[in-house]
Amino acid sequence: MQDKASQFRNWKDRTNSILGKVMLKHCASRYYNIPNILNQVSYNPFQRPEVDGPFSFSISHSGNMVVCALSETHQLGIDIESLAAIDFDPYQEYLSDKEWMQIKLAMDPNREFLKIWTQKEAVIKADGRGLTLPLKELNPSDSHLKIDKQSWYLHQINLQSNYICHLATDKVLKSQDIKTVDCMDLIINAFIKRPLEAI
Repeated sequence: MQDKASQFRNWKDRTNSILGKVMLKHCASRYYNIPNILNQVSYNPFQRPEVDGPFSFSISHSGNMVVCALSETHQLGIDIESLAAIDFDPYQEYLSDKEWMQIKLAMDPNREFLKIWTQKEAVIKADGRGLTLPLKELNPSDSHLKIDKQSWYLHQINLQSNYICHLATDKVLKSQDIKTVDCMDLIINAFIKRPLEAI
């Protein structure tokens, strides 16, 4: 995963990618008793990181926020985006006419776009085939999206008001079953104790 982090050109993106690794390593060890998970990570033919067995994880970062989702019982994907002014032109081919109309009529078009976008991104990460899937044909409701015969269930994760985050799971998940952990102390310790590149 170090090689993947080095592919980011922007310093913040590289740092956030490495912080995602820190979170994965810590949470897998502490909450799932999986030591040295980074040594077990491989990539499927669509470049989705994964490990053998029923364990699933997904990492996303945007702006100053990094999120990492893990589960032993659900296949999952997560996506986060910082709220900002968006040039919609590069995304025309990825959303349906109905979705563009929904965005146009929204009180906050940028927020509505990011809601739809993070829902789609979370699902294609969970599915494992990424951008090879036709995003324009994936039309999520607020809580559900179906690809082929597989249903994916969507959960909005409320972190900060200027971020939009969605989690997708292959089975219904109750909101009370979603546990959030603040890893700020862990991240600070990672910076202080040793270079991130050594993690």
